[in-house]
Order: sequence, then C-alpha cells, then structure tokens
Amino acid sequence: YPPAHPVLGLETDASFPGRPGQHLMVEDPDAELRGAYSISSLPGETDRLEITVRNQGEMGGHFYGLEAGHGLRIKGPRGRFVLEVEGGRPTVLAAFGPSVAPYRAFVRELRERRHEDPVTLLHLVDVDDPLLFRGELERHAGECGWFRYTPLVVADSEHPVLEPAVLEALLEDRTRTVVIACGANAFVDDVVQRAAAAGLPAENIRKEKWG
Repeated sequence: YPPAHPVLGLETDASFPGRPGQHLMVEDPDAELRGAYSISSLPGETDRLEITVRNQGEMGGHFYGLEAGHGLRIKGPRGRFVLEVEGGRPTVLAAFGPSVAPYRAFVRELRERRHEDPVTLLHLVDVDDPLLFRGELERHAGECGWFRYTPLVVADSEHPVLEPAVLEALLEDRTRTVVIACGANAFVDDVVQRAAAAGLPAENIRKEKWG
C-alpha cells in the first residue's frame, strides 16, 4: 500500500500554527471517520497543509476514494515529537517507511535556520515501498554540506531494523550526537537500544512510535 501525499487546502487566511514533527487529527464528518497524520509540510504556510497517508485501515483506505475538494475537519497541531536540534551536535534521524514524513519538515526548517552541524537521515524501506520524498531529500543533500541522506532497503521485512554497522558508524561522538527514531515499534526500539548500548546519554535519544 504505497503512501499518498494529500494536500489539504485551508479555508482561512491565517497561517496554520505548529512545529515540525507535530501531527493533525483529520476527520471526515460525512463518513464519521478520523485518523492522525504527521504534517510533512513546513508549519506556517497560509494556504495548505501536506500529510502522508497509507492505504491501510478505515480512514487510510477512505482517503484513497476521496475526490479533490471534499471537505475535511482538522484538529491540532498535536504532539511533542518536535524539532529540537541544538547547535554543535551531530544528529542522526532514523525513519522506517512513511515515518520519514515529519523529517521532511525537519530538514526544511533546518535550512531556514541556516543550520550548519551534521545531520544524517537514514531512511529504511521494504523492497516494494517507495522512497518517499527521495528527490527532494537528495536535492537538500546536494545543496547543504551539513545534510546527508542515506536510503536503505530492509534485509528482512519481518524484522525492519538497520544494519548495525550503518548506525554505529555515526555514533563516534557519543557525548554530543543526538539520535531521533521514528516509525514502527520494533524499528524504533532497535534504534533506541543500540544507541543506548553505544553509550549515548538517555537525553540524547528521542523517539516517536507509530504502532
């Protein structure tokens, strides 16, 4: 079920509040369905929001049958999984599948801040899944010396984890490096456990699980 990337038009002239990493509750009152989706556009835009929707579950499947212009209700922004990258700290962003969506907003925000410290995005996908935002992320990597984008294909779809050497190679500076993991429970738990085992302080490890 490859993810779609809907654009939600806003019926307001005010900018939509929020921080990169937060999510929306999207409801269709006509169908009495709702679902939570990360904001993958940069908060503050006045006319649109972008989210990523997978064709799974009641609300996800319902999205794929909607026509352009269909009215939806949104609530939010919500969540504490926000961009907190301090100066002088290398950062590793680890994502599995469509959980790369909030990182798209992270990288856009860092560019606006004129960020300079190293940021590496590790994006793991199943062999049949698309690398969401690959073209845009590769463009950022080509234009920003501090940003590195590394797409990866999972070796075992039943156990979606990063190869140990891939993550460990980025954890040489164990006192300053920040690791942020987002995605399925097993993937996030593995990243967190290996970062902790490598000696990263607990405050340097952050996570967001999607079930």
